[in-house]
Amino acid sequence: MSYPGYGQQNSYGDQPGDLSNPYDQPADRYTPAGAYDPAGAYDPAPGYPGGQEAASVYSSAPGGYSVPGGYGSGPAGYAAPVSYGYGAPVGYVQAPPTNTMALISLIMSIVGFMSGGLFSIAGIIMGHIGRNQIKRTGESGSGLATWGLILGYGSLVVWALFWIVYILFILGFLALGIFAGTAGY
Repeated sequence: MSYPGYGQQNSYGDQPGDLSNPYDQPADRYTPAGAYDPAGAYDPAPGYPGGQEAASVYSSAPGGYSVPGGYGSGPAGYAAPVSYGYGAPVGYVQAPPTNTMALISLIMSIVGFMSGGLFSIAGIIMGHIGRNQIKRTGESGSGLATWGLILGYGSLVVWALFWIVYILFILGFLALGIFAGTAGY
């Protein structure tokens, strides 16, 4: 198998260049004639290979384009990218803030469920206040207030039933003790 020498065409019709370095191809092999070549847009740092050579090779671009200096604009005919600054992106609508009373209602209802139901009353009160504020101001957090109320009422009912059963159980043992003490042997 033989390879064509430098400057000779192979069977595919392209000129490969020097075959000792497969990356040493003519510039127009991959880019159309007159296309913008970004390789010359940025010079390497001083002390690195290719600094002066790259600057001299890419000092002018083919096709009437000028090579930009630094991070500026691109080739002629293209607009510079638009900078929107620090503001919100175009089309972005900021979400309304979450109502604090609704969040506290949910937290107090969860704590009330774990602590015997005392904090559930505070969760219920704050849930109603939060729902009224949400209706009035348009804040978000309606679901938090609703779940705060559901958990608050639910835990209040569960703990109320627990305390009723507990007290009846104690009273039942007391009544059993009194009844057993008076019955005699």
